[in-house]
Amino acid sequence: MVDPVVLDTNILVFAIEGPSEPNQDTDLKQRAELLVEKELEKESRVLLPTICLAELLAHNQRNRSKALEAYTRLGLEIRSFDTPAAMHYGRLYKAALAERKSASPSTRAILGNDALIAATALASGASRIYSHNTKDFRKWVKNLGDTLAVLDIPPLAALVSPGDPDQLILSQAEGLEP
Repeated sequence: MVDPVVLDTNILVFAIEGPSEPNQDTDLKQRAELLVEKELEKESRVLLPTICLAELLAHNQRNRSKALEAYTRLGLEIRSFDTPAAMHYGRLYKAALAERKSASPSTRAILGNDALIAATALASGASRIYSHNTKDFRKWVKNLGDTLAVLDIPPLAALVSPGDPDQLILSQAEGLEP
């Protein structure tokens, strides 16, 4: 089994709904779906911190059942915020706030959610966090060395497997080399 991997809320939002803003990549939905599929195929433990589930449900106020169905269908493992995660959180948050003494209360709240996700990942033994907001996550984990990689959704070409008939069709449709 491959090391656990944590998904940020935005990965699931893209996989369920696609991009929400006109200037975002048009292939985000497809890339997010393929990323989750590939991780599950590798037999990774794909973890969803409880804060991400809460954010997902809050984001999908009108269609909570769609969000719950998607998370259930994907077979994600919900990871609760526990005592080890709280210990990581305290250390991460204190170090990050020391660097941002002038952060507004709203910025602190947003950064706090990302710190909860990073702390849950560390407590779970995850080796990677996937997020389309890597800039903020890297602020939290920069002092951890190489213990936790913060990765964006890979480009479509990197997610498409050569030789897979379904992916070969997808590659050709996208104009990619198989």
